[in-house]
Parts: sequence; C-alpha cells; structure tokens
Amino acid sequence: LERLGRERNPCFSLKWDHFGLCGGSYFRSEAILDAFKPENVKRIDWEGIQNKEGLDKTVSSDYAMIVALSARGWIVYPWEETGQLFKDLPKDPLALTDFRAKWPGSRPDAAFEHNHKELYDAAVTKEDLAAIAHFTDPLADTTCHSCVWFTDADPAHPIAVPSKPPKVEGVDKFEYVSTDKSEPPP
Repeated sequence: LERLGRERNPCFSLKWDHFGLCGGSYFRSEAILDAFKPENVKRIDWEGIQNKEGLDKTVSSDYAMIVALSARGWIVYPWEETGQLFKDLPKDPLALTDFRAKWPGSRPDAAFEHNHKELYDAAVTKEDLAAIAHFTDPLADTTCHSCVWFTDADPAHPIAVPSKPPKVEGVDKFEYVSTDKSEPPP
C-alpha cells in the first residue's frame, strides 16, 4: 500500500492499519473521489489481500476504505477523541499496556467510543411497534454477499455477485509485509 500511495504522495506512510474508521467518520471529498475512482480501485490486489486477511475483513468497509485511501497516499487515522469499546480489557496494568500497543483503538477515556451495542437485542416498546409499518411483500435478501466487482473497473460491466475479485498482475500484485515485528511474513 505504501508503494502505491507514494505514487501520488511521495512522503506517504501508513499511519493506521486497524479497523475503526467507519463508526462516524469525516473524509475529504477529494480523497474519496480520488481513492474510489475505478481506475485506482482496480489496481488494488483485493484477491491477494483476501487470501491473507480473509473475506470478511477484506470486504468490511472499515478495512476496505483504509486500503483504498492508503493505496492512493491519503493519510487516514481515527481522531484521538474516538475509541473502540473492548469488553474484556485486561485488568493487569502490564497486560493492559501490551493490549493497547496491539489495539491502539482501545481508548476508554475517549469522547466517542464505537462498538456500544448494548441495545441491539432490546425489545421494541408497544408505542414504537405501533409506529412501524408492516410489509406484506416478501423482503429481498439484503445480506452482504461480497463486493460488486467490475470487468476492467467499468461499472457498465459488473461481475456476478458473489464472485472473486478480478486478478491483478505485475507490479500491483499484493505481497504481504507484516507490520507486526514478531510475525514473520508467510
């Protein structure tokens, strides 16, 4: 990603390689329009990344946005005032320090903490239930079955969903380089 990113921004270096950008984010319009241009997205070896990181992570918006923006040299990272809720933080101070080094999004003192899902299984009140429309037509399957890929990055030529990402060859082929110094590359 840094090699690709340095084509647009010669001083680019990856500042954030974790999830956690989509729980309320601001992005410069210029960055989004540039990073998601079909000709730029098609240079990303999504298949190679998927082989290393797995399908769920690769097509997750939190991760895919970092990849697309970084591949164009846009520097992305969460604000210091935001954090990620981790329910099982270590109690031991040394273990907590190690945990936060591995997961820098762990900031329980943050003004905004993403991942609060305490009410996801809460029952709907009778008053709210009365305001909900009931549909008689069967609902379409809206489950994400993977990304929509296009032949030659041309939106007029979508590849069937689900499908594997298009192949990327040559200089843009993904080669895994770990940022974790304790983890050797495969």
